[in-house]
Amino acid sequence: MTPARAIAFGGGLAIVAAAIILLLVEWPQPGGLRIVTGAVLTADTNPQRQRAVAEARVSVSAGASAAAGVTDEAGLFRLTLDPPLLPDQPISLKVEHADFHPFEAGNLIANQLHLVRLRPVTSAADVTADADTPQVTIATVRVRYTYKSESTVEIASA
Repeated sequence: MTPARAIAFGGGLAIVAAAIILLLVEWPQPGGLRIVTGAVLTADTNPQRQRAVAEARVSVSAGASAAAGVTDEAGLFRLTLDPPLLPDQPISLKVEHADFHPFEAGNLIANQLHLVRLRPVTSAADVTADADTPQVTIATVRVRYTYKSESTVEIASA
């Protein structure tokens, strides 16, 4: 191969490699973020008393994209956005249920799992019933509990 042909071949190869790299870097990524997932629970400081909220209305919006749905029995929601979002585009989330105060938040990251804790609405009858009941003092309380542990004991060697 002559030096002129080698230079021409190397130059052509460099142009093709540069074009491929440019396409990979600058080519817009198809799709984007389409699904927003989360769960709705009751708000309580004790995690054992946090229960799933079924049939809560959930809506998500971000620019031209929007979706709405209802939570299932486990409080889970999966909303499909149309058109898809850019990965760094913030969303607004709104949750409503008849037995709870509404929840609304903005500037949330769309590609994270969203846990929403709703505060229950207390009626006036519940508050007056609690005020009318007398307080009872309890004394001499005994608590019995067991503690289970596992350990390995070597009893013989061969």
